[in-house]
Amino acid sequence: CNVAFTCFLLGAVPRYFYLWHTPKAIVLIALRWYTFRKEGKHYLLYDFCYWANGVGLLFLWVYPSSATLFQIFFLLANGPLAWSVLAFSQSLVFHSHAHMTSVFVHVSPMLLSYALRWTTPPPNGPAFGPDLVTCVPVTACLEVPPLQLLYGGTIYFYIPWIVGYYVWVFVIL
Repeated sequence: CNVAFTCFLLGAVPRYFYLWHTPKAIVLIALRWYTFRKEGKHYLLYDFCYWANGVGLLFLWVYPSSATLFQIFFLLANGPLAWSVLAFSQSLVFHSHAHMTSVFVHVSPMLLSYALRWTTPPPNGPAFGPDLVTCVPVTACLEVPPLQLLYGGTIYFYIPWIVGYYVWVFVIL
């Protein structure tokens, strides 16, 4: 039902996918925290994939007009998270909550970035929110030099995350 509705939503009205993604992200990551907390593995939530999901939610609900944050989210979702599906052999196992959550955490940001970036907004304005910026028209994205996208994501997200992760996991713990 979940996978079927996700496919339907992306095919029929992708501009509303964020309304399906957001509660799923909150519930599944909260359940993952609860499960990991009981097992003493809650520090695994400092991993890159959870923070990349956080960037997506931050863009959606706190800074929807930030083109830079959207570009960083797009690169994270379609770069490291996309490759991690192959690298870590993510499996869609319907009877396993842990597998379904892992697949969601790694795949859903790609679907969300697709829905936000490549679908046509309604004729009367942005897909949602008062100031949504997702490079409409397409030429707006092409005006950003690729190196700026690469280094912008590195400077604004990856370096702060890796420094914080290293300090927390290898120094404090």
